[in-house]
Amino acid sequence: MTDTESTWGRRLDAAICEVCDWRYLYDSEKESVTCPHCYKAALTPSTENPADPFGNHKITPGLVAPFSVSNSILSQKLMEFARSYWFAPVDLKTKNLLSRLRRVYVPAWLVASEVNASWQADLGYDYQVVSHRESYSSNRWITSEVRESKIRWEPRAGRLRRRYGNVRVPAMDEIEEIRDKLGQFDTKSAEDYQPGLINKALIRLPNRDKVDAWPDTHLTFRQRATEECRQAAEADHIRQFGWNADYNNQSWSLLLLPIFSTFYLDDNNEPVPVLLNGRTGQLHGHKRASMKRAQRYSVALAIMAAFLFLITVLLLVIEPSLGAISGLAMIVVGVSAVLPIAYSSRFNRRQASDLVFNRFD
Repeated sequence: MTDTESTWGRRLDAAICEVCDWRYLYDSEKESVTCPHCYKAALTPSTENPADPFGNHKITPGLVAPFSVSNSILSQKLMEFARSYWFAPVDLKTKNLLSRLRRVYVPAWLVASEVNASWQADLGYDYQVVSHRESYSSNRWITSEVRESKIRWEPRAGRLRRRYGNVRVPAMDEIEEIRDKLGQFDTKSAEDYQPGLINKALIRLPNRDKVDAWPDTHLTFRQRATEECRQAAEADHIRQFGWNADYNNQSWSLLLLPIFSTFYLDDNNEPVPVLLNGRTGQLHGHKRASMKRAQRYSVALAIMAAFLFLITVLLLVIEPSLGAISGLAMIVVGVSAVLPIAYSSRFNRRQASDLVFNRFD
């Protein structure tokens, strides 16, 4: 039994993209796979241990947020993208995007740890103060009751011993850029890992090891402890929480987040990745107008303008009034001939760089 069979329940191999340096787990026996991050190279088998890429601890799956976007929504999102701007590349068609669709899971760390801590804080308890207000109206004095909410603060201290689980921290440097483009991943219905959940999917390996990621857990541990102390004291509020914590018996596993990846080819036959959130369907793709298509439209309009010029010359001899109308049409068409190229050039300049997918261009 291989290391991945004991941890992932199936044989998986490690691979790397030599262009963008993304590392994956995948089933190498099924097919040769192009990198779904940059689409510029086939994945190369890696010599690293697929179950222990960092060489200091095995990575194990914990929870999976499965793909939940229906095929009809996928088709609609991709069609809207393909039709969202003028002079799109010839290859940008819905059927092409669908035929190239790949499933990729990107990782986050799930950390559990025992916490033994001494703590101190101010705990607040709501209470009401009742007073009375006198007012003169309609030739008489009226007394009304006034209730005011206040907080009574009390200093408290104590000890806490708990095991907190599923503290989520980034396992890859690019995750914030991905969230910026695809939105948050709904993990409320995440499932315990089962091998069948990763069928036909590639798994991006972490590039942050536990030494690098561990400090990111402290804030969440502190927030959970703060809330537990408030609840244990039956307080309504808590402030100025401080503690001295020791962490023991940490365990690490992966939360897998789903992404659909596909691409289209631009004028230079270069792949342009398109990404969709596998939970919500939110799409992000870099849009590139086709200068070749724009030039063809411009040439066609220029030929039309030249034809109108010949007609105008002829009509000015035969019927000057019609020649004037034809001349005006010639000017309109001639000016319009530059618009496709001007639009496409300006459109491409205004597109922001895709930091996730084109950072290695």
